[in-house]
Amino acid sequence: MARTLPLAQLLCIFFLLATSTSRQINLKTPYKGFTGTLIHRDAPLSPFPKPGAMSLNRWISSYDHSVSRHNYIESLINQNQLEIIKSPLVPNVNSYLMKLSVGTPLHDVYLSIDTGSSFIWTQCLPCNHCYPQQYPLFDPHKSSTYDPVACPSNLCADLHKRSCHENKCIYSYSYNDQSYTRGYLASDTFTVTSENNKLISVPNMIFGCGDDNGGIFSYREAGILGLGGGPLSLVTQLGPDMGWQFSYCFALPDSQNSSGYGGEFIFGRDAKLHGDYTPMIANRNEFGSVYYYLTLNGISVGDEQLSIPPGTFDRKSDGTGGVIIDSGAKFTILHYSALDLLTKSLRNAIKLEPVTGGSDMAALCYKGGKKDLEAGTKVPNLTFHFSNLDIVLHPVNYFDEEASGVICLTMVAKNDLSIFGIMAQQNKNIGYDLENQRLYVSHVDC
Repeated sequence: MARTLPLAQLLCIFFLLATSTSRQINLKTPYKGFTGTLIHRDAPLSPFPKPGAMSLNRWISSYDHSVSRHNYIESLINQNQLEIIKSPLVPNVNSYLMKLSVGTPLHDVYLSIDTGSSFIWTQCLPCNHCYPQQYPLFDPHKSSTYDPVACPSNLCADLHKRSCHENKCIYSYSYNDQSYTRGYLASDTFTVTSENNKLISVPNMIFGCGDDNGGIFSYREAGILGLGGGPLSLVTQLGPDMGWQFSYCFALPDSQNSSGYGGEFIFGRDAKLHGDYTPMIANRNEFGSVYYYLTLNGISVGDEQLSIPPGTFDRKSDGTGGVIIDSGAKFTILHYSALDLLTKSLRNAIKLEPVTGGSDMAALCYKGGKKDLEAGTKVPNLTFHFSNLDIVLHPVNYFDEEASGVICLTMVAKNDLSIFGIMAQQNKNIGYDLENQRLYVSHVDC
């Protein structure tokens, strides 16, 4: 698709902008990539207030969010069109945030990373209507590098819902629960703090400067960082010079062996493509956004593989069904027939006292805490058998505290589409090689 800004040509090798004390680097010629820190609200060094044990309300929020995410993606697949952005509604209890800076001078924002979104946006001043945000909103009038996108233009045409105001491109995205973001399509410099405290700047990044936003967004997140394959995503804008690669590692929120924040995100040729891989099918819809589909052949509880009917996880000829990996849903979603077999097997294998009469949403609940999950003796490991790749889920990857002294299964039964969610990915390095359509997974301590 034609672009008015030659971003692929602007992304290049790093050179110093100022003195060595500033450690400022600008992306101008081909370079292998950059590294950023991920932040989870519960991580030891998170800048956000620390909650106590996971309450029932937080568990319900995660459940509702994951189900809403599933229903939203499935509805778009069934419609075979993108009428609304595919980004999730991500309260940060269900997501990982990446800190970056927008504009000149630098203005810090925390954006939820999302492999299902193909758009980048943040809240901006002056704001007609914005949801509460913990830190100051970005003021484009104070940035010397901010530039609204003209209308009409090829960049504006990349949007599905767009309009013009005073020759400026206006974007509008709404969500299935009536949440929304609207504002100006613009370009500005994005800056991340990478390894060795270097400031790495990328000029002319296209993003949405939202001055009218509402819904259930968390006050800790300023917007969304899309990692899908649409024309305005981070992946596409940084271009082939970066190798079409990225990786992330989601640390367990209370891990003392992690970076202290929540893991790391690496984009470009430095991305960690380690371990075995499974083929990945990037399924594009009409407007170029991407879901990352995987082939799941079966599931084992301990050493016993479940007798899941063949074809349960296959995509149908009409495009429904299948399995996607997603950073927008905390819980894993499984086809109801597979989850039924899984829960029956777990009931026989788990050596804890079951809890009944509580929330009717959890398939399984037991008396216990995180120590029971970490011991590895009372709750078995699961193995997801993907094509050419087995991914082991430890108990902490699929059980969590619903309330004090109660742990519940964090998997949900739905028809058709299955989603490999955030919890299942924690303490694993996930590497995306989009050029060769491979997903690499290695078990690490993030």
